[in-house]
Amino acid sequence: MVAPLLVAAACGSRQETGGSEPADTTAAQPAEAGGPAADGAGAGAGAAGGETAAAAGASDTGAAGAARPAAAGASDTAAAGAAAAREAPGGAATAAEGGVDWMRVDEGAKRVEFDVVAGLTPVNGNWNFNGYANGDLTITVPVGWTVVMDFTNHDGNVPHSVYVAAEEPPFPQVMPEAPGIPRAYSINLMNGLAAGRHDTLRFPVNTAGRYTMPCGVPGHAASGMWDWFVVSADAARPAVSTKS
Repeated sequence: MVAPLLVAAACGSRQETGGSEPADTTAAQPAEAGGPAADGAGAGAGAAGGETAAAAGASDTGAAGAARPAAAGASDTAAAGAAAAREAPGGAATAAEGGVDWMRVDEGAKRVEFDVVAGLTPVNGNWNFNGYANGDLTITVPVGWTVVMDFTNHDGNVPHSVYVAAEEPPFPQVMPEAPGIPRAYSINLMNGLAAGRHDTLRFPVNTAGRYTMPCGVPGHAASGMWDWFVVSADAARPAVSTKS
């Protein structure tokens, strides 16, 4: 999401969680062993909830290059639950600059956790993150912080994924698989996660730069499903800005 460009040193083996949220841990993630393509190949056996590789592939075939779907039929209640703020570790977190309730900041630990919900609203035919598409959302994180990105697909029609990419628009139909920041990608990057599926991304940001945050399913980023992710050497704390 095809001849993927793999950077083994930049990507690590990750596992998909099921529909329910996993417990947050601070244990070190496993040593780098492969890339998103390797993870996607084994996801059918390792994904909680029994999602099969065949099902994911079928969803991808229908999504790639297709016209954007009509608004998802999932309920607003489900969307609110998926994006609801979770309690921060130790109760130390505060809201980010920008006043959004889907980001929690722990300045002492230099850690930021935020929700990314695909298809949260009908914007861009459901192909959006937290209701924003075409670069209308910018998430800024200071250099040296740790990011915990809680990703959920709320689009009831099409699978989606998310990652931090070095590429900027205009995007090709098939995006490179190698993330711009090591470990900053959701499982099943090219096939995407089905409706209601969830994955948690954990990665440090050690190099300042402007990145994008696109969907990795073929054709989705080119159709506007992307936003900005900035790692700043000047920012004192995480911030969120949007365009109306």
